[in-house]
Amino acid sequence: MLALSLLTSLPTWLLFVAALGIAWVLWRGQSGTAVSILRDANQVLARKLNELEQRSQEQARTIAELESRTDIALALAPVIEAIDAHEKRSEARQASDLRVLQLIADRLGPENGG
Repeated sequence: MLALSLLTSLPTWLLFVAALGIAWVLWRGQSGTAVSILRDANQVLARKLNELEQRSQEQARTIAELESRTDIALALAPVIEAIDAHEKRSEARQASDLRVLQLIADRLGPENGG
């Protein structure tokens, strides 16, 4: 009787253990077409994302380099400084010319100048 109950319960237990093993394998993602396809797709997407991030960083560096080369404010800064210095020297020259002319006019007197 004991042997009969062991034989009838042994296949039941083996079936139960096999079902648990299959469930564990599926739960861990070790088999199944859909799970493997999703895993492969995630790996491909991760690689593409990495490539796109690297390309974006390279493009950002290139843009920054080109902007620094073509920034007109940086290129015109020395020219603007030279023009400002020229204007200040010109104003000083004009003021000194007017002083000299005024001294000449004062020496000639009002009868010769006006």
